[in-house]
Amino acid sequence: MDRPRAPTGTGLAERPGPVPRPTSAPVSRLRRLLRSGRPRRAGWRRLIPTRRFALFSTLTVLLGCAGFLGLGLLLVKVPDAHAAATAQRNTWLYRDGTVLAQTGETNRQSVALDQVSPEAQHAVLAAEDRSFYREGAVNPSALLRAGWNTLTGQGTQGGSTITQQYVKNAYLTHQQTVSRKARELSRSAISPRPPR
Repeated sequence: MDRPRAPTGTGLAERPGPVPRPTSAPVSRLRRLLRSGRPRRAGWRRLIPTRRFALFSTLTVLLGCAGFLGLGLLLVKVPDAHAAATAQRNTWLYRDGTVLAQTGETNRQSVALDQVSPEAQHAVLAAEDRSFYREGAVNPSALLRAGWNTLTGQGTQGGSTITQQYVKNAYLTHQQTVSRKARELSRSAISPRPPR
């Protein structure tokens, strides 16, 4: 005798479900990502890159360029411009004060202003700025003249005094911008003036 089946939750007999089909090898995630359910291209259209491929290759090239630029900035040492401007020659002396040897790439020795003859001082000032001792660190009339000439198309001028040129060369950049000129003016105004 057959034993009766125990009732299930619904009281209905269970039906057998569909028989699972054997699947082929599992498709990898990368292949699924690259195909994205679209049919493969055929003919001449397969030579044209897809948007996804163009995006990935553009990003790869940009990241590679940024990496090389960063690597170049890290590995290349830029020399200090102020150090080159103040470089001097080393002079080696015997005990009695006579010169033994001189080394260094530049033939320059920094000296105090009182060691430079007045004629040499006046010659430099006459070539660069005749009114150096009569004007302040900033010459407003020269700035207005230079601004007017620049605005009217008569050439770019700066109207800088020697003090302003020194501040620009020693502390700032050579950019021709209003912000750089404002920083140059402010630093020049507070810089000490040489004695007359």
